[in-house]
Amino acid sequence: MQFYFRRLTITLLLMIAPTTVAACSGSDGGVTGGLPAAAPAVERIINDVSYGTNPAQRFDVLLPAGRTDSTPVVFVLHGGGFVAGSRAEFDVLSRALLAKRLAVVNVDYRLVDTTGLLSLPPLHRASPVRIAEQVADIKAAMDRVAANAADWKIRTTRWAVVGHSAGATLALLHAYNFGGYNSDGRVTVAGNWAGVTTFDFVDETAVAGLDPRLKELYFLAIGSR
Repeated sequence: MQFYFRRLTITLLLMIAPTTVAACSGSDGGVTGGLPAAAPAVERIINDVSYGTNPAQRFDVLLPAGRTDSTPVVFVLHGGGFVAGSRAEFDVLSRALLAKRLAVVNVDYRLVDTTGLLSLPPLHRASPVRIAEQVADIKAAMDRVAANAADWKIRTTRWAVVGHSAGATLALLHAYNFGGYNSDGRVTVAGNWAGVTTFDFVDETAVAGLDPRLKELYFLAIGSR
């Protein structure tokens, strides 16, 4: 597991422009051009930032010391098959990226409701949250970060979004402008760590042979059978 975290970290550092770190000279609060020198930005970690009314719509933001308005931003999305998981899975990776002077946004999103899925036959009911709503959550989280970018001293363009498994699929969907959510081009880097890239089947016979619970899961996540 540590190997994969390390490889993903290296990949991100290669793909994202380096951070420009502002240095303050002198230790006596000297002046520059007659104005007090700005204090250097210190490391800051803010937990449980809300970006919606649902309790699942939360993220943690990790801000490196010495950041400026050109500090790169990386959003990380947990896996869990769209139905489970939490941002706690990426605590280690988030801190590893923070140590590389990247600003990290570790995002939770609403999950697909699987009530009745394991019954035989499975209960056929629509989930109020599907993959489409989860991608909308990622966009809402990004809008929340953009609104605070000046206060947090991070860049507002050329963001990266990466994820594992289901989170990787959501990262790709957002980056490739599903729903028009990346029409502003803010996200320019997407990282796929074992994410699904298609739900298509060759023909109907392949679908007919699936476990009925798996077919129902596709319905819950996508909205079609």
